[in-house]
Amino acid sequence: MERIICSNCKHEYSYLSKIWNCQRCSSPLNIIYSKRRFNRDLIIKETYSIWRYKNFLPPLRNIISLGEGWTPLIKHTHRDTNLLFKLEYLMPSGSFKDRGTSVAISRALDLGVDHVIEDSSGNAGISLSIYAAKAGVKADIYVPKDIPKGKLKILEAAEANIFLSNNRKKAYENAVKASKNGFYIGHLWNPFYIEGFKTLVYEVWEQLGGLFPDHIFVPVGSGSNLLGIYYGLEDLLDVGYIDEIPSLIAVEAAGYDIIHKELFGDSGLPRTELADGLRVLFKPRKRELLEIIRTYGHAMVVDETEIMEAYKSLWRLGFTVEPTSSVVYAAFKKAYESGDIRGDDIVLLPLTGNGIKMII
Repeated sequence: MERIICSNCKHEYSYLSKIWNCQRCSSPLNIIYSKRRFNRDLIIKETYSIWRYKNFLPPLRNIISLGEGWTPLIKHTHRDTNLLFKLEYLMPSGSFKDRGTSVAISRALDLGVDHVIEDSSGNAGISLSIYAAKAGVKADIYVPKDIPKGKLKILEAAEANIFLSNNRKKAYENAVKASKNGFYIGHLWNPFYIEGFKTLVYEVWEQLGGLFPDHIFVPVGSGSNLLGIYYGLEDLLDVGYIDEIPSLIAVEAAGYDIIHKELFGDSGLPRTELADGLRVLFKPRKRELLEIIRTYGHAMVVDETEIMEAYKSLWRLGFTVEPTSSVVYAAFKKAYESGDIRGDDIVLLPLTGNGIKMII
């Protein structure tokens, strides 16, 4: 029987509950459902979107899809190390968020919602606006006033209702306050986003013919993408399709390094505003992130100079990404130079957002 459960106090709610956090302790919620174990024979092979994995996602009646997922996996050699770039920025809205948005907006329709509210630094808001339009749902997007101009123009073109706030934190607070007038779908909290993000792992496993990387570097703002990747890895491990969970490296931008600070102390690096998608100081799922990283990975911080150098390098390689995406390449190079990456390792770098948005 499907149900919603609090990630902290474990109180359970009906699967049809229109809530975005635990009504008892205010913690994030998770989903419990009778999914089928991952099985290559249950993949819907004629479908080239995240919905080829419909059998391993939450049960939904209304599916809103724009063909998200099944993004290219490009091989590249850095000296003696094998890199795999997963081009998540080639999604319908130009970011990895589409994996989660497709599942979350489908869930909203199942609940009979016709008005959704989101806070975003840009990409999540753009993604939700486009999918909400497809679903015929009204979308209110709360963004910081220093949102990149290109992203603001795209939001305007998508005809979202845009509300400017003083900063990213205020955008979140204002969206939550407005939730009494609509359904707060917030990707910082929503477990259905996380379920969508795990499909990246399924795709990589298929695209590599059953092999798997030794390390995965993931940009961390709220951390939901890393959580989704971990859940996908658990599914593959559970059926023996991979032998172990690879190391998961959470990459944060200087000044927003909440996870790194918790584990290793303050990095001492000056704050950068360059990677706008990572400007998240409040991580509702911090406890879950810390548990995973302590067990399976590491946390790294990159500064503005490192981000910019990596950004320019990726464009020279032909990857038209935004600065937020480049943090994984910056972190990889630091790890390589320090000897934490061996020469024969296979490294996965998801490139999460399209840089064209930054120059419109």
